Amino acid sequence: MIGCGAGAGLAAVYNVPLGGAVFTLEVLFCTYSWPILLPAFITSAIATLVSWWGLGIEAIYHVPDLELSASIITWAIITSPLFGFAAYWFIRIANIQRSKAMRDKKMILAALLNFIVIGLLAIYFPVLLGNGKSMVQMEFTDKVGITISTLLLGLRCIICWSSLRVGAQGGLLTPSLANGALLAALLGGIWNHFWPVIPFSGFIAIGATSFLAAAQKMPLTSIILIFEFTHIPFDFLVPIMLSVAGALLTSTFCDNYFPKQK
Repeated sequence: MIGCGAGAGLAAVYNVPLGGAVFTLEVLFCTYSWPILLPAFITSAIATLVSWWGLGIEAIYHVPDLELSASIITWAIITSPLFGFAAYWFIRIANIQRSKAMRDKKMILAALLNFIVIGLLAIYFPVLLGNGKSMVQMEFTDKVGITISTLLLGLRCIICWSSLRVGAQGGLLTPSLANGALLAALLGGIWNHFWPVIPFSGFIAIGATSFLAAAQKMPLTSIILIFEFTHIPFDFLVPIMLSVAGALLTSTFCDNYFPKQK
């Protein structure tokens, strides 16, 4: 009941009925058995239906028209290990900071300083605030450039890690999606200097999905979420699946290659 409620909440907030149900199955219970599948599907569908009364039936992200090309498929394959590698280290460092989070009186002062710094940064980069939704939308609709995307990616990682270290609580689903979008903008911008691809937003959809899949270890959920988030053409299943596979292979390799601290 608790797991289905969590998946239904995700489904209702983001208008992702199938994504919410598969999140319950793949991430929370790691099973597709009928006793879990049926209530997960029913609760996510009902929650989404109810949310339509107040939130409407719209995609979370508005994406320009996309057209599949051989160039973007090639890019998806070549860059997939980079998304897996980056996702692995983002989550690993986040888990370290979470495990060492402050719990004593020092937490009060540290939290104040941390969020004062974030507020100051937000004066110049307002998209840093929130869970990353506005940052993903920005990358889908505006070509902010390689330099700004790289800067935002670095700042975004640092403030996520520092917030966890001072005791902040919260998941990393949408932050992972945002980091993937920023990294995709960086890698896509470099690619476009040599092999132009139009439209640019295709990079963002592929990269954001791959980073999220590798970071949260939920390939099916990530793929379903990006299509429900954006309503992009199903032709993009091919490059997205190839990129997710490469990112997961790289992340798994990193899990085995880099020893964990005890």
